[in-house]
Amino acid sequence: MSSALGVLRYERALTGPITLAHIDLPTNDFNSLPRLIDASPGSYLVGQENVWPVAAGRSHVGQVFPHASVDLGWNANAIHWMSENFAAVRDHGWAIFSRETEARRKVEDRLARHWIEFLSARSRELKPGGRLVCQFMARREHRHGFEYIADVFWASVEDACRDRIVDAGELMAMTAPSAGRSAEQARAPIAGS
Repeated sequence: MSSALGVLRYERALTGPITLAHIDLPTNDFNSLPRLIDASPGSYLVGQENVWPVAAGRSHVGQVFPHASVDLGWNANAIHWMSENFAAVRDHGWAIFSRETEARRKVEDRLARHWIEFLSARSRELKPGGRLVCQFMARREHRHGFEYIADVFWASVEDACRDRIVDAGELMAMTAPSAGRSAEQARAPIAGS
């Protein structure tokens, strides 16, 4: 963030106040964020003037800011999370790894729809000449890159079920609503533009 603020100040010549908004679902615990921003020696506020951090409990999929009000949109490690757990499965912690073809199809469809909704919302929010930076979990065509850790997680859940630590209802609630996008999937909404 410090680097991004430097770019805005020096390369884009912004001299006025900069509002830096942290957005996450309202169910997230924001309690540690203000303390980290205010007290950490590595905080992006160190050496900065006229920077105003705020937090909002909203989904990043829809529009969060007024039209043409954002110079730089920065999304770090959230785009692979979907807004709800719509494809709970019994055979894995991630529906994208399920043996259920329909569950995997639902994940792919939801990822595509969310990506279009996200990009559409950001395009309305960005000022002319504004920029958007997105960091997210990527994947290759048939490989996500975190299969090993996902499988180890799931094996531990199966052990907990076998030992009756976790029941069937809890098992269904453990499906993580996330998956990576391939480069082709990331480019699809803007291909040809």
